[in-house]
Amino acid sequence: MKSDHINLLDSGMGKTLSMKGVEIPSTIWSANALLVAPEIVVEVHKENIEAGANIITTNSYGVIRGELAKENIEHKCKELNQFAG
Repeated sequence: MKSDHINLLDSGMGKTLSMKGVEIPSTIWSANALLVAPEIVVEVHKENIEAGANIITTNSYGVIRGELAKENIEHKCKELNQFAG
């Protein structure tokens, strides 16, 4: 089935956040931005939409109880997942 519609995925969140100066620790990766710079997460999403992305992924990579436990913040798992979505 031929389609002339092209889907454009958003940018890589971890790399983009890193380029904007957000620390990306090896434990919780880009989830750290939800804690220290949530406004930059929103900014990146807006920039992707303005650039024409029509598929936007959540910033939930690393928001896993086991990974969060490495930073002693596993109790924030639900809150961070809700915010990421």
